[in-house]
Amino acid sequence: MNIIKQYKKVIIPKGTIFFRRGLDINVYETMFFSFDTYLVGAINHMDKPKQVWITKKEIVSNFIIKDKPKPNIVLTDLDYLYELFCGIKEDYLYLKIKENPKRNDFFNYLKKNNIDTWVTSVENKQALEFHIFSDSNDALIEFKELINDENNIVYNDINSFKNIFII
Repeated sequence: MNIIKQYKKVIIPKGTIFFRRGLDINVYETMFFSFDTYLVGAINHMDKPKQVWITKKEIVSNFIIKDKPKPNIVLTDLDYLYELFCGIKEDYLYLKIKENPKRNDFFNYLKKNNIDTWVTSVENKQALEFHIFSDSNDALIEFKELINDENNIVYNDINSFKNIFII
């Protein structure tokens, strides 16, 4: 049984805009993105400029959501998948820590099962994140520009989630 088939798919069109924070604009094997400029970036990057990234082609991703118990809460199902695939029960927030060696094991397992992107909630809140951990991220997404509060006005009303399709 392929447990991944229980999740809906998200179609992210070519040209979809995503956001990150920081000065480093290199493409890495694992990258997290926000759908809007308001909830972009980890706490330790809040003093850094916002980055605008754009998809180079259509991306079909997995919508890893367990439940939506309240209008402002969306629960991720990544902790369940981690336990299922790796046999280890961990809190999702623990899996996001870059230095966590178990995280790479999880990503490698997912890649073996043809999963190299996901859309899920940010820390079980309403906000969503797009995560890519493909071996060829440079074929999926590219850096567009750095923005700050002065030139952010162009992007203030963008919420890329409005542009994607859930199937």
